[in-house]
Amino acid sequence: MAKIPDKPFNAWLEAVIHDVYDLNPQTIAFASKLEDGSVYTAYYMANATDKTVLAHNIYTDAILDVITANADVIKAAIDELEEEGEEDD
Repeated sequence: MAKIPDKPFNAWLEAVIHDVYDLNPQTIAFASKLEDGSVYTAYYMANATDKTVLAHNIYTDAILDVITANADVIKAAIDELEEEGEEDD
């Protein structure tokens, strides 16, 4: 096997491979955004249902990232709505 060139993600990828190996997965998905903006995907034993479940998990992670990044703005909007509701009473 050819030596893998040094890349900034090598340690991360190696750790992920070890984690996955230890977890005995039924299916594996790999997705990578490339420099030109396209996405490379590869699957091991993933049917349409598996891909849908995996995509949903990625989507949920993205939603959580957005909520976490905007928690202060969301809290301020909720507080403002609550204040407006109290004024209406």
